[in-house]
Amino acid sequence: MRPQRLLATVAVVCAGVLAFASAAHASVDDIDEFRMTESGADFGGVTYSRVLSEPTSDAEVVWETVSGLPRASVRGWLYSSNRDTCVRIRIIVLATGDDDGWAYSNGPDRCKTDGDLDGWWENTGLRIEGIYSATVYLQRRANFAGAPWVDLDSATFSPN
Repeated sequence: MRPQRLLATVAVVCAGVLAFASAAHASVDDIDEFRMTESGADFGGVTYSRVLSEPTSDAEVVWETVSGLPRASVRGWLYSSNRDTCVRIRIIVLATGDDDGWAYSNGPDRCKTDGDLDGWWENTGLRIEGIYSATVYLQRRANFAGAPWVDLDSATFSPN
């Protein structure tokens, strides 16, 4: 390949990569901080007090605009010390777009067989047109097939 042609090809590829990267750019519009503390299951920030048996810093609902669409993301640490249980975070959003007015996303099931304290990083979110409300649920179920999820706590947030 001739040097001029190679240079032109590299320039076109770089321009395409830059255009794609700028189109996928996200801007943070608002952050809501919160904690959920329940017996044997908690959701909060990275710091945890074994004396208090709860997080001592906050989780976040982050409101962003990604490629022109609003996104609500839940970020924080999920803690559990209950033997033979599973815990998870669920987010349900309400929207004015064409997605039937609501959507949900479940974080991964975090299941335990011992009674030791464990913590898991969670980052669960939804991006749909017209989000105006997000409700975060802390849920628990017994660690066996078919056990129902039970809401332990919930909190609702709206972007500013």
